[in-house]
Amino acid sequence: MKGKLFLNEITLTNFATFKRQTIEFSPGLNVIIGETGAGKSLILDALQLVFGSRADKRIVRKNAEFAIIEATLSANDKSVSDALDELGYPSEDFLVTLKRIIYKNGTTKSFINHQSCNVKTLSNFSKTYIDLVGQFENQKLLSSTYQLNLLDNYAHLESQVKSYQENFHGLQENRKLFEKLKSDKGEREKRIDYLKYQINEIDSLSPKEGEENSLLKEKEHFLNYERRAQIFSHLQSIFSGDTDQMGLSNLAHSLKTLIIKNSSLLSDELETMAINLTETIDQFEEAASQAQGEEFDQERLDTVLDRLDLYQKIKRKHGSSVNEVQSSYKAYHAELDQLTNESHDLASLDKAIIDQEKNLTELAKKIHSQRTQSASKLAKDLESKIHRLRMDGASIRFNLQLLNHFNENGLTELSFLSETNPGEGFFKVKEIASGGELSRILLAFRQVLSSYDSISIFLFDEIDTGLGGETALHIGKALEEVAKNGQVISISHLPQIAKYAHKLIEVIKETDTHDDQLRTESSIQYFIGKEVSRQLDRMTPLQ
Repeated sequence: MKGKLFLNEITLTNFATFKRQTIEFSPGLNVIIGETGAGKSLILDALQLVFGSRADKRIVRKNAEFAIIEATLSANDKSVSDALDELGYPSEDFLVTLKRIIYKNGTTKSFINHQSCNVKTLSNFSKTYIDLVGQFENQKLLSSTYQLNLLDNYAHLESQVKSYQENFHGLQENRKLFEKLKSDKGEREKRIDYLKYQINEIDSLSPKEGEENSLLKEKEHFLNYERRAQIFSHLQSIFSGDTDQMGLSNLAHSLKTLIIKNSSLLSDELETMAINLTETIDQFEEAASQAQGEEFDQERLDTVLDRLDLYQKIKRKHGSSVNEVQSSYKAYHAELDQLTNESHDLASLDKAIIDQEKNLTELAKKIHSQRTQSASKLAKDLESKIHRLRMDGASIRFNLQLLNHFNENGLTELSFLSETNPGEGFFKVKEIASGGELSRILLAFRQVLSSYDSISIFLFDEIDTGLGGETALHIGKALEEVAKNGQVISISHLPQIAKYAHKLIEVIKETDTHDDQLRTESSIQYFIGKEVSRQLDRMTPLQ
């Protein structure tokens, strides 16, 4: 059997009339039978829930806090394991476990391979491999987008269409970004001017670590100029002396002369000390004289004061310290670079969008051409299948028009037409087909397409409603044919369909009294091989 997944079993706990029941499925065609109201549809309801459909709290069994549905599936294709690995839900031994818990307050939990997930992830994974044919799916058949998707599957265009759609979504994102950049252009230019002003203001100072402290010391030096002048004047009088007192310099030289003249009477140490003392006093006097000669530089003081004022102004606006100012400066530059790049991006993005539109148009035209080539062949294949489903004389046609502007699906506008009464003209299927005819047309699609795509589990919800006789037999044969390429699970009331089952799953409903309360419980029994024929005798006779 081709296929990538097939359902091994599903376990229902506190699910409506099922208290605790494991239902096992076989490869091929599984037909669910049972009396009206026994709970056949509940099984498909449970399958839809565990595959990610919306939950209804009313399915929680009376007096229970929650319902649990757990499905075990087998994969015979490595792509399934790879897909699960990519999603972050690795499988072991090619087994896949899906689980839903529905609480009586309406909240739910979802799991893939025993790991919690959101229901959208569960649904998206399931839709890759599982298909439901029923009233809702019949309505989908009326959608031109869905019809186009079926045609793409038939034409093996999935990868091309996926590539096109990825590029289309990329174009849409670029268009949104372009409009945003365009609408923000005025504000962006104002911000650029502001950032440039802030950067230029800091550049006018070019602050350096430690410079402010040096300027403060220099300012203090200028402010103490008068005091220093007084000190030097006093030093000068000490060295020079006056009319009443000999100066320090003269005294030192007199001391030196006295010591040298009497060196024979004194120690060498005293002579050396006298010489050193005189030299030190001379050096001190010279240094003091030079310092006293320093001129007051008003221009330098003005520069120092201006620069200190600028430091204070810059720090008030851009940071409390030089380090913070420098950090602000870097941030301004980074934002300016980003905004400037965005301005350049607007022009380059406009060009990129034009290139994308051109490439997408070429790709869409190529896909449209391939769709057109495959449409007539698909129509013939469908006609053949539909005729076998007792829609004698019905004709199928696909009209494909090339649009002027591409959309998510390309440049193709598809109309699915049918002529159910020969000679009366072709009309859109949604305008003329009955519910039963839609089911048969969709079944025909499944017959044609079941070997073309990744879908390997097909769920058919009471496809035989309103049918009987030869038509039902052909429906059964069609289901058997789909089952050759996958696993089919179908509800049926008719033995004409059930006779083709590889496995019959009968739902039985019983009512009993527990703790003085009447309770209803559904259970399952199976029929395979020759047991299928014997069980058919109990169903409605063949019509």
